[in-house]
Amino acid sequence: MDAIRFVTSIAVPGLCALVVTLNWVYVCMGRANRKKAVPRHVSTVPLASIVLALLYAVLPLPSTDRNWIWVLPLVDVGNWKLVVATRRSR
Repeated sequence: MDAIRFVTSIAVPGLCALVVTLNWVYVCMGRANRKKAVPRHVSTVPLASIVLALLYAVLPLPSTDRNWIWVLPLVDVGNWKLVVATRRSR
């Protein structure tokens, strides 16, 4: 059981970091496409990093210091774009 907890404690934050990294890559690709006048939109995935962070936070892991995982959703550009889009629609 400890092996499963160890693998999970590495895999879930790793997936969360991957989503955050890919969201930033997609933003950079979208800007590059706009500069080149390429009519192609690359979309980010909002809330995926929050879901993965919640999954990691509720798992019974041996580590009690799990607050650092909330840094990843805070730096995720997909979440910020969702917040800005929501505020603009009001």
